[in-house]
Amino acid sequence: MKKRILAIPIIIVTLVFSLTACGVVNDLKAVGDTGKAFMSALETGDNATSWSLLAPNIQDEVGSESAWAEWTSIRNFPKWSFYNTEVNGNSAQMDGTAELDNYEYAVTLIFEKIDEVWLITGINFE
Repeated sequence: MKKRILAIPIIIVTLVFSLTACGVVNDLKAVGDTGKAFMSALETGDNATSWSLLAPNIQDEVGSESAWAEWTSIRNFPKWSFYNTEVNGNSAQMDGTAELDNYEYAVTLIFEKIDEVWLITGINFE
């Protein structure tokens, strides 16, 4: 009888950790998909798509989609990759590199989960 009573909490704890792990894996995939879609849109000059992946506060800061198109016009990286993706609650970050005109840039994208959608809240190319 004591073994059954002990088994129940162990099963419950295992299930909770399993559900939490599934959420983290789903968030990692969603962040990765958003980051890759963003960089692909920059590469192809698809300003509407890259604009739609920005959080509203970043869109407000930029001002308009035409101002965004001007900013992206010199950032059509033909080669890029990410080597790190981290999720911490409703915040995330992707780190990688991008190449343009024989220069390599460090890339950092910052994300926030807004209404269950991962959007970009920060961009850094150095």
